[in-house]
Amino acid sequence: MDSFATFLLSEVLSTPVPWEWDEDLHDPTRHRAFFTVGEYLYRLTMSGYGKEWGVTFSRQDPHNGGLASNIDITGSGHAFTIFATLAAIVKEFLAHYQPTRLYFSGSEPSRIKLYRRLVQNISRLNPAYVNMSAEEEPNRLSGVFVVGRKGS
Repeated sequence: MDSFATFLLSEVLSTPVPWEWDEDLHDPTRHRAFFTVGEYLYRLTMSGYGKEWGVTFSRQDPHNGGLASNIDITGSGHAFTIFATLAAIVKEFLAHYQPTRLYFSGSEPSRIKLYRRLVQNISRLNPAYVNMSAEEEPNRLSGVFVVGRKGS
C-alpha cells in the first residue's frame, strides 16, 4: 500500500516544466511545443485545420544522434513531470484555439496509458471539453482517443 500512496503523492506533486511554442508562421496548420526533461527534448505537435486537430508526441534521443522517436518514449524516469507538462500544454492549446475535436493515437503501451489518462482527465484541464473516446477494454494495445467540446 505504501507504493500506491507514493505513486499518488508523486503524481500530485509533479509540476510541469517550462515549454516553448514553435508556431510555424508559414504553416498555420501545425503548432509545436518543446520542453526538456532530464537529458531528453520532447515535442508535442498539434496538426490540423479549422476545428479538428491531431496530436503527436515524440522525444529526441541524445544517444541516437538527436533523432526523434515517436514510439519508444519510456525509460526516462520522469513520467510524472512529462505527463504534467503535456497536460499543461494541452490545456493551453484548448483555451487558445478552442478546437471542436482533438485526436490522440498510439500503439506503444506507455503512450496508450499516457493518452488514456490525459483524455480521462480532460474536464479537469478545461471544463468545456469531454472524453469522447469509445470505452473499450482498459488494456487495449492500440487506439485513438478523442477529446471534444461539449455540445459539438
